[in-house]
Amino acid sequence: MLKYFFIPLAILLLLITVLLASQMTRMFLFEFIGGKTRPPCQDFASLKRPGSPNDFLMTPPGFDSASPDKFSPEFPIDAGLLTLELLRITGEMPRTRLVKREAGNRLQFEQRSGLFLFPDFFTIQVIALPGNNSTLAAYSGSVFGHSDLGVNRRRIEGIVEKLQNRIGG
Repeated sequence: MLKYFFIPLAILLLLITVLLASQMTRMFLFEFIGGKTRPPCQDFASLKRPGSPNDFLMTPPGFDSASPDKFSPEFPIDAGLLTLELLRITGEMPRTRLVKREAGNRLQFEQRSGLFLFPDFFTIQVIALPGNNSTLAAYSGSVFGHSDLGVNRRRIEGIVEKLQNRIGG
C-alpha cells in the first residue's frame, strides 16, 4: 500500500527538480551569457548580418541597408497611422514588449520564445512615402542559437500580412 503513495510522490519530486533546473539554466543564460550576445538592430544603414540563418530582413526597394531577404510592400496610409496600427498588432503578439521607440518611427521590440523564453529582437522603421503612403523596413534576429527554423521570417511576414489585411497594401 505504501509503494502506491511513494510512486506519485517520486514523480512529483522529479517534475519539481526538472522545472527548477530549467529555471536555473534560463537564469544562467540570460544573466551570464546575455551580455555577450548581439544587440537589436540600431541602424539599418550599418546593419551587419550574421553568417547564420537566424535572422530576417525586409526593406523597400532601394533602401540603404544590407541585402534584404524580401522587399516590403507599400501601404495606402500615412506613416503615423501605419505606426499606430503596427503598435496595435505587436501589442496583440504573445510575450512581446516594446523596448524602445525612437524618432523617425523606429520601434524596437523583444519577443520571447514560448517554452524557454529565449529573447529575439526585432526592429521596424516606418517610412513615409509621397501621396500619404508609407512602407517599412524590418529586421528580426535571434539572440541565441545558429538557426531559428524560420521563426524570424514568419514573425515579420506575419506582421506585414496583418497590416495588409487591416489596411490594405
